Amino acid sequence: THFVLAQDGATLLRSDDALGTGVGSAVAGVAVPVNPGTTVYFDVQNFGTPDAMDYDLYTAVVDLGSTIFETEPNDDIGSADPIVTNRLVTGVLLSDDADVFSFAVPAAGSRIEVLFAPMVNAGLMVEILDPMGNAVATREGEDRAIGAYTALTEGTHFVRVRGGMGNYQFVTQVFQRTAFAV
Repeated sequence: THFVLAQDGATLLRSDDALGTGVGSAVAGVAVPVNPGTTVYFDVQNFGTPDAMDYDLYTAVVDLGSTIFETEPNDDIGSADPIVTNRLVTGVLLSDDADVFSFAVPAAGSRIEVLFAPMVNAGLMVEILDPMGNAVATREGEDRAIGAYTALTEGTHFVRVRGGMGNYQFVTQVFQRTAFAV
């Protein structure tokens, strides 16, 4: 079970115990007024078992005023809409449609994450494509994240959304590895 709590650490902003894959949870689309110094808490709990479990926690904070809107045609890598990472992207899938977006990966070894807001879109498929247009990570259905894909090369990569029909939203994040001494 996943809870998002306000700055007071007690006020519940949103929770989920079933939207993720398998035993996972996914909370997306929490509107929080963000002012300098604002703190939001994440409370992750095991659902139905006292046993400790490993988990991945993906977060993105975006300014809705900088939303990127899909434009047609953008059905393949040659006509992909360029996007900026850490910005909300919104689009609409039509019948037999695919929407492709391009983004920069500054170095090989960078981690790419694509996070989705809730949607009702049966059959939705989301893919990360390498610079040659090959699918290197895929999620189908109602999964909320493609996470922890490590880019093999620098350069332009792509997100392709297809299948199903209707509205969708996502955020793409790229993290470079940071070396540190132990």
